[in-house]
Amino acid sequence: MAVKYVDNAWRGSMINEFGVKAFDFIAAEEGKCRLLNTVSFLDKWYIRKTVESDLAAILWRLPVKGKHFETTGSGQCRLVNEKRKIEYLFQQIEP
Repeated sequence: MAVKYVDNAWRGSMINEFGVKAFDFIAAEEGKCRLLNTVSFLDKWYIRKTVESDLAAILWRLPVKGKHFETTGSGQCRLVNEKRKIEYLFQQIEP
């Protein structure tokens, strides 16, 4: 995932190890996120809703019921969506 904070909004893309883009996103207001250019197999309302709320929670670091957020000493961020049993692990890559 490539993410950048530009013009008071988080903007980014989710790309797999082969360079195939899954989706773009923009989180312009606190607590909100919107997926754009979503690949067809992820373009279902329930998948979009889950990913949008999970990305908003981690980008804005908001406390959300059913989601557990933590940072580790090694600079990693971890978000667990307890309802859907999904775990996200992010680590910053130095340029």
